[in-house]
Amino acid sequence: MDKPSVEQVAWVFEKVAESIREGGGSFRHLIYDRMGFDEKAYIPLYKAGGMVITNTIFDTLDTIDEYHEALLEIDTHVRSTPEPIPYIVDTLKRALPEYREGEGI
Repeated sequence: MDKPSVEQVAWVFEKVAESIREGGGSFRHLIYDRMGFDEKAYIPLYKAGGMVITNTIFDTLDTIDEYHEALLEIDTHVRSTPEPIPYIVDTLKRALPEYREGEGI
C-alpha cells in the first residue's frame, strides 16, 4: 500500500475530530455514518486499529465526564458547606479509580 497523502490523513482526522466534538459514537457510527463506508470496510478498518482508536477516545471522554461531575460536586461542597473537606475526600474517593474497589493501582 502506498503512503496516504496528507489530505487523506487530514480527512480521517477531521472525521474523528467531528465525532469527538459531537459527543462521540461507536466505531460503526464513525466508519459508516461519518466516513460513508459500507459493511465491506468494517474488517479492514477494524484490523487497522480503528476500534482501538474509537474505544480509547470514547472511554477517555467518559472519564472526563465523570471527573467533571466530581469537580462540580466538590465546587458545591466548597460553596455551601462550612466544613467541606470530608465531602471533598468522599467525592474524590468515589471519582478516582485508585480508590474504587477492584480498580486500584
